[in-house]
Amino acid sequence: EPKALLAVAEGDALLLDRLGAVFVSILDPGYPPALREIAQAPFGLYLRGQALPTELPSVSIVGTRYPTGAGLEAAMGLGRDFARLGLAVVSGLARGIDAAAHRGALAGGGQTCAVLPCGVDAIYPLGNAGLAGTILSTGGLLVSEYPPGTEIRKSRFPERNRIISGLSRGLVVVEAPADSGALITADFALDQGRDVFVAASRLGGPRSLGLDRLALEGARPVAFAQDVLRDWGIDCPAQDRLQSSPGEGESASWGRSLAAALRAELAQGVPSQGRW
Repeated sequence: EPKALLAVAEGDALLLDRLGAVFVSILDPGYPPALREIAQAPFGLYLRGQALPTELPSVSIVGTRYPTGAGLEAAMGLGRDFARLGLAVVSGLARGIDAAAHRGALAGGGQTCAVLPCGVDAIYPLGNAGLAGTILSTGGLLVSEYPPGTEIRKSRFPERNRIISGLSRGLVVVEAPADSGALITADFALDQGRDVFVAASRLGGPRSLGLDRLALEGARPVAFAQDVLRDWGIDCPAQDRLQSSPGEGESASWGRSLAAALRAELAQGVPSQGRW
């Protein structure tokens, strides 16, 4: 009934306003441009927090919920260094590798985006509610295609995964057993023409059968965040310079240089290679 539908819509609008969230359709300028490119892009998104930057690409980092200690360290290191290079880090807020990637980006002083399998009025898993709060309080973003009040269902996790890969130019899989949901995200990334990488340090590990398979099928192993940018033909600071925690001025200067390089690449009509 129209009146009932209107009441639901008004209730959702009030809730979004209270949360500091907005709804954007695929036709709105606030819709992430990278996501608009993919097949089966969501018609609309609920965004809570600061929008992803459009000058620089984002990078997605995913992996198992039950990683090794070395896997957590690798995810945090990559997230931190991508953030220091000025790239936003996208993941799914899940336990394990996802959470470590978000924490790494926060440690690097950059922006991180969590894509949820539920509405932006809830956090899943609940154990990462504190992490979600930190993401929001430091200028990050929570994203969902589902309206407030949407319940968790198993089918919504792979649906969520296509958004994780679709928001970024490249995807890094850190640790993934043979049955890991991260492999679904990698499949989406390939279908979307995104570049797929694997963490070199975790190949052959006890939680890496799926990761090893990706490498055998052609995914490029990377040791550092800079390896991804160099794969895109972009010069970047050496690893020891990143470890020294560049100051705000240096980071801003590097970010402007990277943005200029990417604009020049796009002007020349050179697309992302969309390869493994």
